[in-house]
Amino acid sequence: MINKPSRSVASISCISFFIFVLTGTVYSGSTFKAYYVSKDGKKYSSTATLAMTDIIVEIPKQKGILCFKKYSGFFPEWKTVVGKWMIDPLENSTDFFAVYPVNEIVSMARIIKSSEKEILIHCRYAKSSIDVIEDYYLITSDGEVVRSNKRSEEKIASWLDSNNIIRQEMTLTEKGIKEAKIHFPELKSNFSKVKGSRMVLDTIIEPKMWWKFDEARGDMTLEAINRYQAHILGHKSVWRKGLSLTSLQFDGRSTQVIMPAAKVPVFTTEFSVEGCFAMASYPSSLIPIIQQVDEQAGIHNSKIEKRGFFLGVNDSGQPAFGCNIEGNWEQLIGDEAIPLRQWAHLAGTFNASKGLMVLYLDGKTIKQKSVSQSQIFMSGDNLKIGHAGRRYVRKQGLSSVTGHVLDGLIDAIRLYDKTLTPKQVKISYKSFRGARDQINNPDIETRKKPLVPTDDKFSASYTRLHYFEGWDNQFRLGTHSDIVINFKNSNNRIVFWHGRSYRPFFVDGSNEWWDRAMKFIKINETSLVSDDCHIDSQLGNVRIVEQTESRIVIQAIMPKTLYPLGEKTWGESFRQSKFVRINYVISQNETVERISHLYQNGT
Repeated sequence: MINKPSRSVASISCISFFIFVLTGTVYSGSTFKAYYVSKDGKKYSSTATLAMTDIIVEIPKQKGILCFKKYSGFFPEWKTVVGKWMIDPLENSTDFFAVYPVNEIVSMARIIKSSEKEILIHCRYAKSSIDVIEDYYLITSDGEVVRSNKRSEEKIASWLDSNNIIRQEMTLTEKGIKEAKIHFPELKSNFSKVKGSRMVLDTIIEPKMWWKFDEARGDMTLEAINRYQAHILGHKSVWRKGLSLTSLQFDGRSTQVIMPAAKVPVFTTEFSVEGCFAMASYPSSLIPIIQQVDEQAGIHNSKIEKRGFFLGVNDSGQPAFGCNIEGNWEQLIGDEAIPLRQWAHLAGTFNASKGLMVLYLDGKTIKQKSVSQSQIFMSGDNLKIGHAGRRYVRKQGLSSVTGHVLDGLIDAIRLYDKTLTPKQVKISYKSFRGARDQINNPDIETRKKPLVPTDDKFSASYTRLHYFEGWDNQFRLGTHSDIVINFKNSNNRIVFWHGRSYRPFFVDGSNEWWDRAMKFIKINETSLVSDDCHIDSQLGNVRIVEQTESRIVIQAIMPKTLYPLGEKTWGESFRQSKFVRINYVISQNETVERISHLYQNGT
């Protein structure tokens, strides 16, 4: 929506320049340009250390300025000597801003490109990794504006859809804004089907529940016995080649498959559970392949409380099986960790008449335990596959990365109301063995460090650094999320990456990463992410404030929670080096502003 003028004054003719008064500061000029200003209207200067929050675009041909100001949520305001007009959120975004008011940490405006003919401004509004709206304004020196609006979407495929862009065209004139047209495209719903391996249909006895994960596409998976279609929750439903046709990839953060408790059979004196899975990284607490336990009890590092059953792995990658037998939680833990990036077949059985629990790995008995000859206490909560349903904290106190969702593949889960014998478990395992190269090479994406682009000149550029799909899918970011600084005659670069909370890191010519004290940093290629990678980095922003032949200035604003007080000095060798100077401002609203000055003579 474009508002009516909020004030009007007589037109004033200008021959070679125009003057506008904005927040007490006079702006004048005859050049089409864009620049940063502070909240009090002061232009950026070489000595500035306070936040440059706002952007001014001067359009002399139309005798006006387009202002992107924090107080108005960075929605642009067009000002001329005749009046001023706001460009408001598009109709599809009104609910978003009603629920999530503008937050100065997550909302920002950036100058992406500025030339004599065109200026590109990027505005971003975010509440969480999926509650995101982005606006791009392409402005010409003639006052023509094309606004590209990307809508908040729960699924990453919808966010990345080329049709997820509302296009609004308008013309800025001395007397106001002329809106030409607006385009509302429809999102695509095409899913490509994944090619699987041979199908396994053999069963020793008829299961009570069976998840095959053979859909190969889409956001639904079928429990084959009861014909229940479950939604696959999370950023993206990723299908991979499995041991039997296809498998479902769990991303370590968001993927969820839930079966209502009412659909789950009640086991009393005996039951068996089995499943095939391959881990890309070890979790930070007990993670189920499948479980039905009391949600309020939760899962801890060594124990599951209250009613239900569990089959999965612990934080060391050791297989685990447990169930509540007449009020007591009984659990078996294997001695050896299951290797990463390798298919495994896990099974657990309980028989009340024998008073025996048994844990199997790849068809072999690895643990067994004599227990009470009593019945199972089933949980009344939902059954969950691949996720525990709660978020946990690492032992060392760091925020958990894989604390509640498996990072890997799951295929062919079965539940029985009978106790499988050791022979039956072995036969079932052999039916899924397939080729040896398939067991040792599950269809898990190779994880490589973000590849940082190079340039042969001293420059700063916006880019998007990719890690791997499971990690990237959690962010709703555009193509200008990160900043790379290149130096002339050098392969060394400095990177401001969203995956590391926009802390500056050195990257050498071999694409190895080094921290502020020039200490080597390993971005783990076998685990999900390193401990330094923060999901909360979505709540910050980074901008190129200045770029000349001799100096580049980068401004990063982040929540204070990501910067312990001990990190303020950054290590003197880094902070006081001849080509990097870093200043901090801790604001009253619990944010940290970091301004980094980088110089060409540091090569």
